[in-house]
Amino acid sequence: MSNHTSGIRAAKMLLASILAVTSLVVAIMMITRPGVEIGEGSTEDRLSASGGDAPGKRTNDGELAQKPRRTLTPIDKAAVYDPQAPLSRQLDGLRRLSDRGNPYATCVLAFALDMCASSAERTTVGDLSQMASADPDEVSVDRWAVDLEFRERFATTCAGLDADSFADMEKRLLISAKNGHPKSMAKFALASLLLNPEAADKNSTFAISHRNSAELMLNRAAERGDLSALRGVHSAYSQGYITSAFGEQPVVKDLAKSVAALYAISRYASGDERRIMELEVDSLKSSMSPSEKSRFQRLSAQYSGTAKRSEARARHEERLTDEYPEVACGNL
Repeated sequence: MSNHTSGIRAAKMLLASILAVTSLVVAIMMITRPGVEIGEGSTEDRLSASGGDAPGKRTNDGELAQKPRRTLTPIDKAAVYDPQAPLSRQLDGLRRLSDRGNPYATCVLAFALDMCASSAERTTVGDLSQMASADPDEVSVDRWAVDLEFRERFATTCAGLDADSFADMEKRLLISAKNGHPKSMAKFALASLLLNPEAADKNSTFAISHRNSAELMLNRAAERGDLSALRGVHSAYSQGYITSAFGEQPVVKDLAKSVAALYAISRYASGDERRIMELEVDSLKSSMSPSEKSRFQRLSAQYSGTAKRSEARARHEERLTDEYPEVACGNL
């Protein structure tokens, strides 16, 4: 009897041990099993902390549901750049922030330096006066105000800069373009001013990047509704090359894309200018093949859709205020 009781007790202890081991194995499998959430969002939390994206959950039909975008911390733009203060006093701070990966500081540096470098290309007050005297309707009071305001801004922003101040202008523009900023991509693709001899060298990082990426960045900026990019697309694909400080970079002519960009540009215009553009679009469409017309319809809907959404910003561009760094970089 004693032996029988001892046997039963041993069997129970063995069974308990087996159950304990089994429970432990199941727990381990649940922890390591893909797609099983442990705790409240632990998988997503770990990926979010490391900068990655957790995979979306699957819907009933097996498709991946769209994962909500994480909200990025807004950049305190006023703490990064003061439009009313000389750029020379802010260069070191902006460069430090840019080197740390601040996209607004990088963009502001590129556009502020470009504004100060290219201001001599603008129409002078004397030229405006002569134009106004010849034809009072040619130059509006608004245009006068914008240009005079620019000169006042230029005198403040660009005071105290020397040749060394522009040494990294192209570098900052390239970084901002690679960050995906539409205006930076357009300015990079259509690069009209190179101050740094190293950047102008055909073997420089800037020049190589331009050869490899100018067409891609021009198209991406146009797809985002940037007006200068749309003009660049219209010109490039009608004549077969992109014009920049590096010369003419060949592209394959594309009538549908060129005319679609022109149609989008016409959405920004008004009055006679718009009617002239629309007549040109209609004339060019008449020479398209059926497949080209189909592509034109698709591209024009895409371009004009983004253009319409950017209408308010486009009006600023027409007033030349996009030359101001805080305006050009304002959507960052």
